[in-house]
Order: sequence, then structure tokens, then C-alpha cells
Amino acid sequence: MRKIIFCLLACILIFTSCIDDDDNDTSTNQANILGNWQLSSETSNGEATTLTDCDLQDFLLFESNGNLTNTYKYGDNCEITESTILTYSISGSNMTVNFEDESSIVEITSLNATALTLKFVEEESGGTYIGISTYTKQ
Repeated sequence: MRKIIFCLLACILIFTSCIDDDDNDTSTNQANILGNWQLSSETSNGEATTLTDCDLQDFLLFESNGNLTNTYKYGDNCEITESTILTYSISGSNMTVNFEDESSIVEITSLNATALTLKFVEEESGGTYIGISTYTKQ
């Protein structure tokens, strides 16, 4: 009988601690992600991506109202700048990004005061694509 009670108590403690972690992750991620993040590196399916000077000027701006501005530069001298305004919401370590009628789930694999790492997973006709982007807080 003691074993059963101990197992039930252990299950309750584990379940309760998991719920608290998700809530803490959400509020911590929402607070820490705010601000301007500049792209610093990327990988595609585990292979390092060579970033151009223009790529290294790309940035994400997360605002407390749920807006996310993705700004990128291109052209021979990175003279052309375009921005897209999206919305986002965070639940635990998952971020849902919305644009017009589409939404994507992005995993926040690492987030602290100076660095943000996001993981994108997409199913393509040739298999699964996994992209990891790392950003530096500006």
C-alpha cells in the first residue's frame, strides 16, 4: 500500500512541476524575447549556412503588443530594405507566428539576455527540413 501511495504522490509532484515549468517558460520567454534581435548564424538540416553581409543585417523586432517585425536587406550593397509585420504568441517554449492566413510554430530552443535560438521544422516533398537560426540581442 505504501508503494502505491508513494507512486501516486510522485506522479502528482512530477505532473505539478511540469505545469509550473510551462507557465514559467512562457512568462520568462515573453519577457526576455522583447526587443531587437540581429541574425548571427543559421543551419539547414545540420549544415552551417554561409550568410552574406546582407543576411547578417537581418533582424527581428518583438514587441509587447504581440507584433513581430522581420526586417531584411538585399541588393549588391544591401541597399534595399524590406520589412514584414507578423504577430506572435508564446506558450512554453513554442512560439506561434502568424502572417495573413498562415501560421507556423517555431521552437525557442535557447533564450537569454543576449542570445536567441529558434528552430523551424517543415515537412517538404523531399523530407523534413530543419532550420536553426541564432540571433544576438541589440
